[in-house]
Amino acid sequence: MLYKRCSGCGKRIPSNIVCECQVNNARKRYKEYYKNRRSDREQQAFYRSKEWLRCRQLRVTTLLGIDWYEYYVNNKLVQGYTLHHIEELKECEERALDTSNLIYLTQANHIKIHKEYAKSFKDKKRMQNILFKCLEKAKDEFGIG
Repeated sequence: MLYKRCSGCGKRIPSNIVCECQVNNARKRYKEYYKNRRSDREQQAFYRSKEWLRCRQLRVTTLLGIDWYEYYVNNKLVQGYTLHHIEELKECEERALDTSNLIYLTQANHIKIHKEYAKSFKDKKRMQNILFKCLEKAKDEFGIG
């Protein structure tokens, strides 16, 4: 039988088994994550609502499933993964279902954009303007949006 060392506790365990300490660590991380997400129950409920699911499907179809940010900034045509609120839901709830506030992004771009949002208010506004301009260009050039 082949053995390996657990990267967490250093115990010797069979190679086809996950160490108990790693299972417990995963449980702890999930409990912390869940505890922090509980404060966002309203947002969680919104993202499970029929209205959002319908709006999301319509917007993704309208945008042809393309990440327009990637297309205009990096000149690459790629499929999106996440529908992003340009003006964030927690700051602007009245635009939650406004399709002009939604852009489809790859996961990498979504993370990149949220990092820009977190830097400063000025960086956030600059990024929001870029995203709105990407949607405007797509509308002008391709009649999308």
